[in-house]
Amino acid sequence: MLFNTEIASLTRLLRVYNGLLLSLVWLVQILGVKWLFVQPIRSLTVLLIFTAGYFLLEVLPLGTRYWAAFRRKLTVDIAVIYLLYLGVLLFLPQAFIGRNFFDGNGIVSTFIDFFGLVILYMPEESPGYFHFLPTPHQSRFIKLRYRRIIAMIFIGLSVAWLLNCGITNGLDFQVDQYNGF
Repeated sequence: MLFNTEIASLTRLLRVYNGLLLSLVWLVQILGVKWLFVQPIRSLTVLLIFTAGYFLLEVLPLGTRYWAAFRRKLTVDIAVIYLLYLGVLLFLPQAFIGRNFFDGNGIVSTFIDFFGLVILYMPEESPGYFHFLPTPHQSRFIKLRYRRIIAMIFIGLSVAWLLNCGITNGLDFQVDQYNGF
């Protein structure tokens, strides 16, 4: 629902991009490529979690006909977020170091993504719907556009949070590397 396009072609394209980027992450780790922030410090646990996430995105069941369209849209949105996280894992693996990702920063980033998706998929009839964002007399198209923009802001904020964690952790890594620690 983040994108107003053909879902089937976008799903195939995202599967190819996610597979290629995940393969590149594994290849960079195995070959031990070192370039600026790109360091071979990805843990096997993080790599296996991302690989399992890729295979889960590949085999997500579509369910009944009523929920199939909703699940396809949600799968595409999750695949876009997954692609963004893979990009951060490739270029700033310091963001996914255990003490940084699993202790707080990664959890905050994931929560921000989840909140953005909740805003995007929240039904208008629910009591928790944000009525102050789009005014009630506007059309459904305008309301959906507002929710898309807000969800994109939250997803961008989440990626910025991860990038901040990676850069600050990467600077610490490079300083420690030059100090001989």
